[in-house]
This record gives sequence, C-alpha cells and structure tokens, in this order.
Amino acid sequence: MPWLSDADSLRHNKLAEGRLGEIWRKVANETLERTGDEARPIREANAVIDRIHQKQFGRFSEDNCRSSSVASQKTTELGGTA
Repeated sequence: MPWLSDADSLRHNKLAEGRLGEIWRKVANETLERTGDEARPIREANAVIDRIHQKQFGRFSEDNCRSSSVASQKTTELGGTA
C-alpha cells in the first residue's frame, strides 16, 4: 500500500509534514517497491526524517529519538550530507 498524503506520513512520524512529508513518502514508497515489506519502509523513512530534523534543529529529546545507519545512506541519496 503506497503512502500518498501528509496524513499517511504523519500517522507514522509526527515530524513528517510538508517537505519532510514528501521526503518520508518518497523513501517509504521506494523501500516498499524494493523490498515488498510493509514495516521496513516505515523504519527507513522515519530514520531519514529524524536524521534531517536532527541536523537542522539539534539533538532530539529521548522520546523522539530514532537512529539508523540507513538514515545517512538515504539522506545522501536525497541530496543531503551524511
């Protein structure tokens, strides 16, 4: 099931709206297409959004912290810096 709207991305990550929502959906949908798994795309997309947010605004609070080596890979693929 592809993710198409901000409501879809916000359901899985409260930071994923607007431009971050677009990035979240792009990562999630590409991962879904590549793997066919429904859980992995959510994890990867959340890692990317959290990584971008952390770079822009600094360290997360403990209840909002997610990290993954996938985040730096996906951030780089999307034109960011790892």
